[in-house]
Amino acid sequence: MIVVLENPQADADFISEMIKTRLDPAPEVQLSSIEHEGHILIEVKIKAGMLTSYYYYQEGTRTAYTRVGNESVECIHNNFFRWY
Repeated sequence: MIVVLENPQADADFISEMIKTRLDPAPEVQLSSIEHEGHILIEVKIKAGMLTSYYYYQEGTRTAYTRVGNESVECIHNNFFRWY
């Protein structure tokens, strides 16, 4: 899906900040801009990480996620301890 952005640089800064402040450990991310049909797009590439589980922080809560196949799933209590 392509979404036209009013301020691509501000949006890229926001994406970068959210990744840094809400994910632990923070994945290695590469943001780049691409011109497409006269519009600037932000391409987000996320390198596969070797550390699991990943935590998502928001409004004082911390939720653990891990990969299952090609998707990230929330770790429930029983599954979380199975990984260690």
